[in-house]
Formats: sequence, C-alpha cells, structure tokens
Amino acid sequence: MIVEDRKNGYAIELPEGWQERKGKFGTLSHHSILFGLIGDKHYFESADGRSRLTVSAGANIWPSPLIRKAAMCDFLVFNVFLELTETDLTEIEGFCLGGEENTVYYWYESPHGSGRFISAVREGREYTLRTSVVKDDDTLEKYAEIEWIIASFRFLEPGNAECSSR
Repeated sequence: MIVEDRKNGYAIELPEGWQERKGKFGTLSHHSILFGLIGDKHYFESADGRSRLTVSAGANIWPSPLIRKAAMCDFLVFNVFLELTETDLTEIEGFCLGGEENTVYYWYESPHGSGRFISAVREGREYTLRTSVVKDDDTLEKYAEIEWIIASFRFLEPGNAECSSR
C-alpha cells in the first residue's frame, strides 16, 4: 500500500497487511512531547500488531541540526528511563531520508524490542519517522521490513490534497 500525504508532501510504501490506525499508540516513543507535536501524524501497524510506525510532518522548531540531535538523544534516553530498561542507542550517520541530507537517524534496542527515530528537515518542515518492533522469533524479518519501509519514503511536490492511501 502506498500512502501519500500531499498536504505535507511525502509518500511511503507499506507492506501487505499493514494498516493505518486511528488514535495514538500507547508508547511514549510514538507521541513525544516535542517531536511531532506540531503538525500531522499518521499511525501504522503490522497485521500482527508487533511492528509500528508513526510518521509526522510539521513546522521545524529546531534552530540547528545539533540541537535537534541533542533533543532526540535526550528524548530517547528519557523514554528508556521511563521503561527502566537498558538500551543501546546508535546514531546512523550519512543516512538521507528521501534524499534529504539534513537527516538525523537513531537506532535503539532494548531487551523488549527495537526502534528507529528519524528526523529530516526540508524547506522549513520537519518529517519524523518513529518505529518500534517487539522482539520474537521473526525479529530479523521485521527489521528488514522496517528498513524497507524507511527506504520507500520519498518527498512529493507540494499539493493541496489530504493524506490518501492506495
């Protein structure tokens, strides 16, 4: 399924079985206080409910990439603190979301699962992708699926239509 958000100018492809959910996910990593607060959010979930994706787009509130990176790290560490689990946090350098060089990408892993937190700023707007995968027997397949979804993200020409799925 290809999801196009023409209002915010992006498209992303989701594997078979994934669907958009209404409302919010119950984890802090999918509805942060700062990231994605301003703008539109879309929540997606795999058929088995063990993989999740939140895509948000809105005005960029960060004065520099360094401050955005520090805030992302602080947010992830705070999330880990709330869950009281030990987590490895790794920055993926050189990644460009949809070809945008102004991208910050963190991968994190805990005993319960893993996730990606990606923020790209383009033309005064911030686009974030937040993923989570619950660990189980097919975790490696789920990681590959998440990476495929992230790689499918692309920017569109600005338009007036609302978000659409096809």
